[in-house]
Amino acid sequence: MKKKYVAAVLAFFMGIWGVHRFYLGQRFRAFLHIGLFGVLMALTIEEDAPYILLSVVPAFIDFVLLLAMPKEEFNEKYNNNSPAYQSQYRSFYKTEPEPRRARRAHRRDAGPSRPPAVNPFKKSGIEKYKDYDYDGAITEFQKSLRIKYNDSAVHFNIACCYSINESVHQCLFHLDKAIKFGFVELDRIHNHQALAFVRTHELFERFVTNGYALMETPSEAQLATPRPPQQVSSEINTEEGEELDLSTLNTEEQVPSQKSLLEQIARLGELRDKGVLTHDEFQEQKQRLLEMS
Repeated sequence: MKKKYVAAVLAFFMGIWGVHRFYLGQRFRAFLHIGLFGVLMALTIEEDAPYILLSVVPAFIDFVLLLAMPKEEFNEKYNNNSPAYQSQYRSFYKTEPEPRRARRAHRRDAGPSRPPAVNPFKKSGIEKYKDYDYDGAITEFQKSLRIKYNDSAVHFNIACCYSINESVHQCLFHLDKAIKFGFVELDRIHNHQALAFVRTHELFERFVTNGYALMETPSEAQLATPRPPQQVSSEINTEEGEELDLSTLNTEEQVPSQKSLLEQIARLGELRDKGVLTHDEFQEQKQRLLEMS
């Protein structure tokens, strides 16, 4: 196996004849050194000038490069085919034990064991909002709240949709929920373009004055819809702020005598059209009225 310092010494003392190149197994370069030496010697004799000294320059450059070359690079370049190098050096400089490489690859490629859960309704709501389908966005955001009701971003997004639809009470309700669940970007409430309508309403000023919270009074706190999941209430709020107690429709004694059956059914139909009652709730209350009549 070739030695780095042996090659450097040969380059220093006999480099003009390319002896160090013979040692390193580079015969062609060695003959180039000999040829250069011969040409310069002939010029020196013919011209009577010290051209022979030029042959020292490449030899001295090789000497410096060999000394500065790292041992690992020298072995890789000049001992690559040596069996001794392959057994002694290559396993140390070129490869790592398989278990270590496997552990490093595992640490590099390791990721979370399971992907984070994605709320599909939140994403579809944002897409509908971008397509200017605000009613559809509200529906998707409400589905998203059934999965995670304390999502402050969803509450803020649905508030923007309600403001565009000019539903002040619902907008303020969800702004209140967004702040309670950790929404801290209050400047967006004052600057967001989608909330421009609600900011012109007097209830918004009262909302801000009250510390970005709804006034805890029955006439205002019960106006906002929808209610949180797992909350069941017999009171449903209309858009005009009226409160309809469905329990009044459950007993025969509490049915107002001054209203005919058709008027009551028409009233339920109006609530269904406004979205206060679902179709199933409408059918259920209609059936009860028919049974009591």
